Amino acid sequence: MDAAGRHGVGITLKRSAYASRVVWIFDRDTLAYLGSRSYLAEDGEPGHDEALAGIDAVMKLGVVDRVGAKPDKTQAAG
Repeated sequence: MDAAGRHGVGITLKRSAYASRVVWIFDRDTLAYLGSRSYLAEDGEPGHDEALAGIDAVMKLGVVDRVGAKPDKTQAAG
């Protein structure tokens, strides 16, 4: 679940060197990226006694053709 409370499918990246893991969350039907959750392992082993370290959600998304430009409000998805 992302920070907006949306459920989806996740892909997990375990980073043993940092005693952490990140879960990228995607929409179950469209596979659009929804957000992520980050965890830190309290005992140094990802997957054991983890604490939530961060959570986010993509609420709006737009595309531009140059750096610094802002998406047209009528074109923005989200």
